[in-house]
Amino acid sequence: MIIQCAVVDDNLNDIRIIKDTLLSLCRGTDISIQIQSFHNPLNTEILMPFSLYILDIDMPEMNGFELAGRIYEKYPDAVVIFCTMHDNLVYDSFRLNAFYFIRKNSLSEDLSYAVGKYVSSLQRKDSYIVRTSEGIAKVPVEKIIYFEVAHNDVYMHLNDNSEFRERKSLQKVAEELSSTGFVQIGKSFLVNLRHIVKISAYKAVLSNDQVISIPRSQYKTIYTKFLVYSSR
Repeated sequence: MIIQCAVVDDNLNDIRIIKDTLLSLCRGTDISIQIQSFHNPLNTEILMPFSLYILDIDMPEMNGFELAGRIYEKYPDAVVIFCTMHDNLVYDSFRLNAFYFIRKNSLSEDLSYAVGKYVSSLQRKDSYIVRTSEGIAKVPVEKIIYFEVAHNDVYMHLNDNSEFRERKSLQKVAEELSSTGFVQIGKSFLVNLRHIVKISAYKAVLSNDQVISIPRSQYKTIYTKFLVYSSR
């Protein structure tokens, strides 16, 4: 497996730590990582198609969020990991559909986990087969934000704002996706834990800014599942 990685950070020492950590993680495995580092976010070579982008948020010329926006414009499915000294930016990073968020005060540890999670995502072949009146489509699980039932139909909402409608029960969908990180909220929603940004005040905030109310009887269970999934 070959991973082409772009590392963008105005701190040369942080770039060195990131590069050393990435190389050490791949040592003795069948993973080959090719790293290009940039200390200037305005460098146009950053907008090349990399497997993985690791972006510092706090940069003077252009912050990491702005740079990620430029990358997503060219590559909507780009895998972006943000890193920063400011933990309070974590929710903003996930609103941009970030793959993960690295704290600079535990750079090596967080990066090791994030890369492990990324490699696992490449090795998994998670997809959902949806059958509609127009035909059959294979949808990557990570693109599904949530399912919503209405009457006898289930609506699947994706992270590109598109949706599919399928004649199927929500229970059947949940059974098919039982091992892929989904949680049922109430009677009407099946939500992808990957796309839950925040849970509080009996509400789940999703990556598309959708807010879903959590029944009091389910709150503790769903909150625990979210914590366990997020810490993997």
